[in-house]
Amino acid sequence: MLTAAPGERNARALLDADEFMTVTATLARNEPDFGWVYCEQVIVETLKFVAAAAQSDERLSPSTIVDKGLHALLENTEIHYAVGARLGVFVHHYPTLPGAAPVAPGWLERTIAAIRRVGFTEDPEMWA
Repeated sequence: MLTAAPGERNARALLDADEFMTVTATLARNEPDFGWVYCEQVIVETLKFVAAAAQSDERLSPSTIVDKGLHALLENTEIHYAVGARLGVFVHHYPTLPGAAPVAPGWLERTIAAIRRVGFTEDPEMWA
């Protein structure tokens, strides 16, 4: 079981055990080359991102890998809605369309700073 470092918020607490299992299973089904533990790590990082986005005044962007976790959450609409209720804000998804302008410069730094502001530590491997 993945846990937070001492003194750090636990992103996994945004989902109950069944919800976490469902979203992780969705990611595992979508990405068959990922192992189960890696899928869990991606979902934890996704929850950090969603919590940061819920509290940010600016639009944040997930990394490529976190976006896969975000899509697994979005596929489970009731769970996605429940996370928004727990955070007090529904986090919308704004996909980048083919041919659209790239994400604004500095997105990575802004997103990581927002994750830290809400009490989490980012997993550097998920944001590389």
